[in-house]
Amino acid sequence: MILALALSVVTPALWRATPIADLKGGARALAAGLQTARAEAIRDNTQRVVIIDTESRGFRAADSDALMKLPETLGLKATTAESELTDEGAGIRFYPDGSSTGGTVTLSEEDRSLTIKVDWLSGRVRIE
Repeated sequence: MILALALSVVTPALWRATPIADLKGGARALAAGLQTARAEAIRDNTQRVVIIDTESRGFRAADSDALMKLPETLGLKATTAESELTDEGAGIRFYPDGSSTGGTVTLSEEDRSLTIKVDWLSGRVRIE
């Protein structure tokens, strides 16, 4: 009886936690992809671009065909420099000195959202 009561309380709480986990996990994955591109640009002394594909709900390095898909439940909106808008999506470019074209990507789930911001001057990536 105690186990049944505990499960009736815990199970709905876990069900509600899944969208939040998807939102946080998606934001962390995208931020990690952006940070990796910045580190590679610095290491290889070259430019790296991350393409945000809002239609497919994913992102990828411009020189790769591998799309990192985000959960289908998430909304995805990107704001980048006009020069980085292509038919493939919105790009954020990192330069060898660590700077970038900058931009913001917002992930949303129901009434919650997280924004990944890329500072144009420093190339720093942060989740807000």
